[in-house]
Amino acid sequence: MWLASEKLGYPFGPMVRLLLLTAQRRSEVSGAQWPEMHLSGNDQQWIIPPERSKNGKEHFVALAAEAIREIEALPKVRPAEDEEPVFLFTTTGVTKVSGYGRAKKNLDAEMLKLAKEEAKAAGRSADKLELEAWTFHDLRRTAASGMARLGVPVHVVEAVINHRSGSIKGVAAVYNRYDYAEEKRRALIAWASHVKQVTES
Repeated sequence: MWLASEKLGYPFGPMVRLLLLTAQRRSEVSGAQWPEMHLSGNDQQWIIPPERSKNGKEHFVALAAEAIREIEALPKVRPAEDEEPVFLFTTTGVTKVSGYGRAKKNLDAEMLKLAKEEAKAAGRSADKLELEAWTFHDLRRTAASGMARLGVPVHVVEAVINHRSGSIKGVAAVYNRYDYAEEKRRALIAWASHVKQVTES
């Protein structure tokens, strides 16, 4: 998927890679806005405002170096010549990107092409090779599962993905207002490092 996304180009290629690197929802990534990005200093993060967060709460997403590289490489499409850019992923500058279905088909086609090339290079038949069905939301599951596999505790994974499934219950759920900022940062850095290792091998 990572290699195929590089064939797609902007806006969907980098959008898909950020879905995987940040573990956030498709609507949150596709609608990400430049003012939400804090890329300078030692605490680089993406702050998703309450009105764009599914649970209605402001959400802080630590940005690993790999995610920052993706963001900094994006073109800045302005709504008008004298206006500041708003959306990270847009073709008009006025609205966020759309057309996920077509983008997914193009991505699948590139993935299948790469898989067939890999099979042929290994001396295997590629004639009946098919992709398993998957969705963009699966990238969020992949990231969550991957972080857990790397030893990240479940409550930290849930904090990263801004999900409240109830791993912290009862009195602890009422009084625990700690946002696990440093733990989330370590988790996303470890995950991004793992993704980089896998995609470059």
